[in-house]
Amino acid sequence: NGSAGVVSATIAPSGGTAGTSDFSGLPETVTFGDGDTTPKIVSIAITQDVSPEPDETIELGISVSAGASVGTPAAAILTIQDDDSTTTPYTLLYAQGSELRRMSLDGVVVESIPLGRPIGYFDVADDVSRIVYTDNVNQIWVHDRTSGQSELMLSAPWVQTLKWLPGSNSVFVHGASDGNLYSFNVTSRTSALWQSADTAGVYGKNVYRGGVAFSGVSAGKVVARIGVGGAGGDGVFVGDYCTSDPTHHICSLQVVSNPAGAGSGWDTLAGGPSITQDGRYAFYTERIAFNTHRVMRRDLSSGTVTAIYEATTSGLDTGFGSTFLFDDDQYLAFPDLYLNGDRTIRVCDLGSSGGGACAPVVLDPPGAFGGSQVLAVRWP
Repeated sequence: NGSAGVVSATIAPSGGTAGTSDFSGLPETVTFGDGDTTPKIVSIAITQDVSPEPDETIELGISVSAGASVGTPAAAILTIQDDDSTTTPYTLLYAQGSELRRMSLDGVVVESIPLGRPIGYFDVADDVSRIVYTDNVNQIWVHDRTSGQSELMLSAPWVQTLKWLPGSNSVFVHGASDGNLYSFNVTSRTSALWQSADTAGVYGKNVYRGGVAFSGVSAGKVVARIGVGGAGGDGVFVGDYCTSDPTHHICSLQVVSNPAGAGSGWDTLAGGPSITQDGRYAFYTERIAFNTHRVMRRDLSSGTVTAIYEATTSGLDTGFGSTFLFDDDQYLAFPDLYLNGDRTIRVCDLGSSGGGACAPVVLDPPGAFGGSQVLAVRWP
């Protein structure tokens, strides 16, 4: 009667198109004390994902304890509005044996592309019409998606970098025999020295390896993993993308991750770097102990370094593969190779500021995921 007595009300889902994985916090019960007429707030947490989908609804019902009755309205409908891209959806690419698999961001394999031979490193042309990859004997192939055929391009002694040069018919090939980075035109089948190894540099033996990433296509910054020789491990370096010297496209080289592991016997890095389109943030993986790795973010303007994800195992050497930024810089993907013996792909929502702490979405590729590389591509 009025505000006399103690009563409680429970808000619970009663239907709608949203699944239980789309939200949390329900049912929730609120209590009104004797004489309490203060409105109560019920918070419903919406689960953030990265897959474009239609708006979904949660139908809400209310029940009350003895001594109270439900007024009008007695039900409500909450609409979860999709905030993900409505353009061509992203797909995750990873190698499994002799197949390249495309997986949606909800963990469903939507296509398997047989390439006919074990796949090592791989990358995809800007228009996704061609796939470049290495096999188990370091031969480099280009697969045409229209014809379904792979063509042998060349044999390389040891490949640790294989990447399409944005906006071109050329791919990067790291020549481990001399430490140089070459561009190879898949149309004319000609190669050219793209970046000469700095054997006389500050770190003594600079070998470009383990990934080269761009911000922009023809200008901006380039980030690369570089081996510094001996027990010093590897470091991440960033430089300007330049064209004045055809054999040195990375100018004004600066340290992103200081190879402070010199003499320790540990590699500083476990995976390749990536860089945002505006050239502000670089991401990379770093081994800080035998069984502990981190995914790191460095603000290239301020120099601030933040660990956005860390994993530790007991007795096993854990590791992450190469980091890969989606083209809108909103999400970061990387393979979690050895975490508790389960190889998974993780996708982090970095937020609008370039990334703080991240709670990855875990995607388990079917079968024995054996790659150290994952690409996020808009695939028409």
